[in-house]
Amino acid sequence: MLNPKKINTAIVGMGLITFCFVYFCKAELSTLNLPYWIGLYAGWIISELFLLRAIGDFKYVDFSKR
Repeated sequence: MLNPKKINTAIVGMGLITFCFVYFCKAELSTLNLPYWIGLYAGWIISELFLLRAIGDFKYVDFSKR
């Protein structure tokens, strides 16, 4: 069903690490402070990406999986 290539898996992994870093900085657990607008927009963009991922391709991976 899903057989991603190694490079695609690595890209997704780096994206998830970036998301974690953004929220780590947003929670003020780091001495590195991101500008306010980056945290604000990144939070919305990350949320929308995960919502689109949950909707999926309507066949194998989504809310209405068959």
